[in-house]
Amino acid sequence: MGNSFIESTTIEKLTEDNFHYAHLYNRSIDQLPNLNTDDVEQLKSFNICTMQDLLGRFLIHDTAEEFYSFLIKSFQLSEKTALTITKLFHQWTKYNIDAAIDNNKY
Repeated sequence: MGNSFIESTTIEKLTEDNFHYAHLYNRSIDQLPNLNTDDVEQLKSFNICTMQDLLGRFLIHDTAEEFYSFLIKSFQLSEKTALTITKLFHQWTKYNIDAAIDNNKY
């Protein structure tokens, strides 16, 4: 019983399988799964430190492909890291934003 508070507040480790339903608020980009450490440091050098920083940039692009190109050109990320980030945020928006819009139609 004494540990129930600690267990309930422990943040689940992010994986590619659970990212789409994760709460991104106050999460560091260090928690993104399967990223090159050098690319994470590169993002931080541009003041991209949280998931919210990346999500905002994802949402202003018209397509996932446009965001992918933006990551490579603007931040000089590796193609693998850019693809991983793009896939994760594309999944997250499909699950969280598109589903909410669809639910409001009825």
